[in-house]
Amino acid sequence: MKANLSLHQKVNAIIIITFTAIATAIVLIWMPLQQEHIQSDMNQFTMVMKTLVERDHDALASEIFDERYPAIQLRLQQMVTIQGIEQIMIYDNQGKWLAAVGKAPSMEPLSIQEKQLAQEGMRINQDVSGEEMLIFYQKIEVIGELVGFIRIDHSLKHVQEEFQEAVMLIIILLFMIFCIMLTFFNWMLFRIILSPIKYLQNTMKRMQSGEIGEQIQITTYDEIGELLQAYNQMSMELQIRQQQLETRSSELLEIKEKLEEKVEERTSNLLQTKNYLNNIINSMPSLLIGVDTEGKITEWNSKAEEVTGISTQKAEGEMLSHIFPPLSNHMKIIQQALLQKTPHKIEKIQNLLEQANTYYEMIIFPLIADNVEGAVIRIDDITMRIQLEEIMVQTEKMMSVGGLAAGMAHEINNPLSVIMQSLQNITRLISPKYPKNQETAQKYGIQLEQMEAYLQEKQILTLIKGMQETSVRAAKIIQDMLQFSRQSNSQKTPVDLVKLIDTTIQLASTDFDLQKNYDFRRIKIIRDFVPNLPKIFCVITEIQQVILNLLRNAAQAMYDPENLLENGPSIILRVQQEQGMIRIEVGDNGPGMEEKVRKRIFEPFFTTKPVGVGTGLGLSVSYFIITTNHRGQINVESRPGQGTTFIIHLPVR
Repeated sequence: MKANLSLHQKVNAIIIITFTAIATAIVLIWMPLQQEHIQSDMNQFTMVMKTLVERDHDALASEIFDERYPAIQLRLQQMVTIQGIEQIMIYDNQGKWLAAVGKAPSMEPLSIQEKQLAQEGMRINQDVSGEEMLIFYQKIEVIGELVGFIRIDHSLKHVQEEFQEAVMLIIILLFMIFCIMLTFFNWMLFRIILSPIKYLQNTMKRMQSGEIGEQIQITTYDEIGELLQAYNQMSMELQIRQQQLETRSSELLEIKEKLEEKVEERTSNLLQTKNYLNNIINSMPSLLIGVDTEGKITEWNSKAEEVTGISTQKAEGEMLSHIFPPLSNHMKIIQQALLQKTPHKIEKIQNLLEQANTYYEMIIFPLIADNVEGAVIRIDDITMRIQLEEIMVQTEKMMSVGGLAAGMAHEINNPLSVIMQSLQNITRLISPKYPKNQETAQKYGIQLEQMEAYLQEKQILTLIKGMQETSVRAAKIIQDMLQFSRQSNSQKTPVDLVKLIDTTIQLASTDFDLQKNYDFRRIKIIRDFVPNLPKIFCVITEIQQVILNLLRNAAQAMYDPENLLENGPSIILRVQQEQGMIRIEVGDNGPGMEEKVRKRIFEPFFTTKPVGVGTGLGLSVSYFIITTNHRGQINVESRPGQGTTFIIHLPVR
């Protein structure tokens, strides 16, 4: 927070800052000069001590060498009389104390550091009383041989006193300059600036209280005078503007009232529009979810609440991956749509809401208008559409091969009829039962009974019988193909579907063949029929054919040697009414089928059975009967290891 200082305080602050800068400059100039003066004094002291030692050097060296300690003591007393020298000490060449004069001399030997200082010359140290001393060291040598050391302590008290006096003088001088500057500048400030500004301030306070138009008398024509003149001009203009504002104020009040009415009207319209849009969003059968660029939810419609069980208040503002975990695997595509600003579609998402055999479609619409960032995600249940598409694909396949089946059936039927007729003639012509055959045989000396025995022994008659059975089977295939390829003209009659299914089960129970490896009578049949069902209009034989085909396929699948069931085979049949149609379910607990097999199950000639066992037309013909002849629907649900269920929808009328 800035300090609220007056102009007087700001000027004083400037004076203090200016004085501080000047004082700092003076001190910075004075300090080197003072240091130079002190250094000069110390050099002078050093020169005096060097001269003193050089004067008595030879005498001291001789006395130390001869160990004349009284003479050394006397000489040191003469040397200490020089002003400033506090004490002198003599040591031998090993640093051992020999003699000393002065105040409280130390008798301790020289340290290694002091021996090194004897080569450098001097150092500054403090004594016990705290007084700074200049300590001078020098070696005493005779003909290049070291005989001892001399230490002279010179007091720096005089130098310190001179420095303190100089500092006090500078401080007093600077204080006097500061007082003079402060007094002079404050007087000039009050006379030239503060007095006119104070008058202007009082006038502006009166203007603030409502006295607009007051003029100030101008007595000076400097910058302050220009300021006062500008104020007078402003005061006049404000007076004129006030009158204009009062005139326009009443006009603005009227405009304000009109604008408030329009704002209320627009607000009401916006609320109605918002409610209308919310109703549209919440009425849609799709899940609508709005997200921002970070993946946080901004919109959550009623369908999303219904499907997830999470309210809008709880969902908004939360991460989409946290609130709706099934979409976690698709967050990269959502982010990609946001970055590219283009819609993205994900089709056939299976089991998004943990519901089996369901498909969903998700479309991400990025928001690109009015610089709004985010996206709207629409999720639709397309399970019915996928099923219809599969049915349409199957229908197209049925239609595409219809003509081919008819042509092939007619082309095969002609030579097959010749083969069947020829086999029948061969059997009749070699039979001894006919007199004509006996007459012809006797003519050529042939006994038909012996020839028949020969043919029996060589199993030629068995081969002919097998050829006849195979031809009959081929004729049945052709009949199924023709049935598949043309519209049925059979008459539809009202039928009790429950009785029809019971009759078909009885027919299937007689289906027993060792070559087929199953016995229908050993299969557990479970009936789940809703009572009082309405009769449906259908061709009895065709519906029986479809049901019988489904029962046989279920029986063969459950008796597959590779898929033997632990709990025994069972087939469940359900019949119920559903949305104006009859729903028939034929389910088994067999091995089920893979997805690629399920998609092709209604294709003609497609079979999973070994060659020679199935033709691949049973389910395709059943599909044709239900969808084309009876305008119904048939589809299959199956997973490996979970059995298979065929679902048929037939219209009541």
